[in-house]
Amino acid sequence: DDGDVYVMLYLKDLIEDPTNQAEFKAKYGYDLAPPKTWKEFDEVGEFFTKKMSPEVYGAAMPRGKGLTLYYYMQMLRNYGGTFFNEADMSCTWNSEAGVKALTDMVNQRNIMPPGADAWGFVEATAAFLRGNAVLAVTWPGAGRWAQNIGTDIEAMNWVPKSDVAGKVGYAAAPGGGPE
Repeated sequence: DDGDVYVMLYLKDLIEDPTNQAEFKAKYGYDLAPPKTWKEFDEVGEFFTKKMSPEVYGAAMPRGKGLTLYYYMQMLRNYGGTFFNEADMSCTWNSEAGVKALTDMVNQRNIMPPGADAWGFVEATAAFLRGNAVLAVTWPGAGRWAQNIGTDIEAMNWVPKSDVAGKVGYAAAPGGGPE
């Protein structure tokens, strides 16, 4: 287990918009807010994807080769799963929690821009910084860059300028246990 920490970034101007809040509550039966669970994350993402795509999608997260595993591990733990049976060290990824985590990850493809399955950290972060995604579960550095903090030095010239500075909210990743 890598042990990285995740944070959720969200576009607070869209989440806090009274029209969006009323439409979301009418459709889902609860208040639109930064998601605390993966179910809420998926529903908030679905709401914005259906309303605003192809310009804006519900979410952007790294899903390219070598990165998907970290998101799977986070969701597996959030759903109460473990990596191994303590008694015999057999793999438990095919448990109910493991299958649910993988199924949810596959379904999240529907709330991300086309091509996101191949995205690394840079592509997913760039989509959020451009305002093309409402939610992003990512590493903390992207939170600073969303406000254009620390991107003015030469070593950081690869980070795109943020178009969402001043519009970003920060919250714990859905499900708790964000590492």
